[in-house]
Amino acid sequence: MLGRRSFLAWVGGAAVALITKPARGSGGKRTVPPATPAAKAAPPAPPRSDHKRSTSFLGLRAGDQVEAWRIDAVEAVKVGGVAIVLRADGHAPFQVDVLRRDDDLPGVAATEHLSLYVVNQGRGRAATDEDQARGALALAAALGEGERAGVPAELMTLRQRSARYPDGVFCVL
Repeated sequence: MLGRRSFLAWVGGAAVALITKPARGSGGKRTVPPATPAAKAAPPAPPRSDHKRSTSFLGLRAGDQVEAWRIDAVEAVKVGGVAIVLRADGHAPFQVDVLRRDDDLPGVAATEHLSLYVVNQGRGRAATDEDQARGALALAAALGEGERAGVPAELMTLRQRSARYPDGVFCVL
């Protein structure tokens, strides 16, 4: 799967190749400049293997059932949040990011100290799938029971994470 920057670099390289005119003395043959690697345009996104799995987060771990959703993965705290992958039977997995609560930028679900955001690449503008929103609500209820012991200090609000990592890649799927 291509990331946004890799895709844009590829499109830009293809556009240059399409508009390049034949060079003089080339006998009418088109000369295509070598493609510029995407790495020069922007640093590549970290590979998925960079994401470290955690054994649990606030008492929840991979394999646990939360109402109709199974937890497929619980990531370690990274870039200010915890990614949790949920799946309902017969449905594709989806990611929920768990961050420190921010009442000014609410997620689809919340606990006393946490905000939960469904990762749908909509950047806050796309409607959230109803089934995924219900999964996030069920996850929030389960996390609410575990947060009494305290939440990790490394968690950031969405606003803090966006300011600190403006071009961050947060998707683990």
